[in-house]
Amino acid sequence: MEQGKHKKKLNAVDVVIIVVVAALLVLGAYKLFMWEKVSEEPSEKLVYTVEVTGQDPSVYASIQKYIPGKLIASGADVNGQVLSVKQTPSDYYVPVGEGSNEIYLGPVKNKDQVDLVFTIEAFVSTSDLNLNKVGTQEVRIGKTHVIKTRYLEFSGTVLSAAYEK
Repeated sequence: MEQGKHKKKLNAVDVVIIVVVAALLVLGAYKLFMWEKVSEEPSEKLVYTVEVTGQDPSVYASIQKYIPGKLIASGADVNGQVLSVKQTPSDYYVPVGEGSNEIYLGPVKNKDQVDLVFTIEAFVSTSDLNLNKVGTQEVRIGKTHVIKTRYLEFSGTVLSAAYEK
């Protein structure tokens, strides 16, 4: 009998470990190559502004530390970000008269509220260019738009939108 020559047979535990490791390698390779395909998808940069009216001035101060901020929609990242936000005093109109004779003087600056104008940059897939689709929303001037990041969410009106090279 020869010593030192042992034939080791694979048992069930060894087979399971080999299968799990192989599956993880295949899954990792798939994710890597699919992620590269998504990131290589042709897109164009859309820069747009959204105005949110009638906010408390403390809101502007509170959101500064979260800008720039990555856009999200339905809990998933969107290929874009909030670049900046500016504040301006809110306008309001003072009614004069009553009923059908009521007219408005103004605009008058409201010291208690501010309007926020967000500048947003997003990369729109070339297949969505006709829709100006960012996440699940279409971006059009005058349309209501929800700005959502991990730390803030506002609904406002799109003021401007243009593709940049």
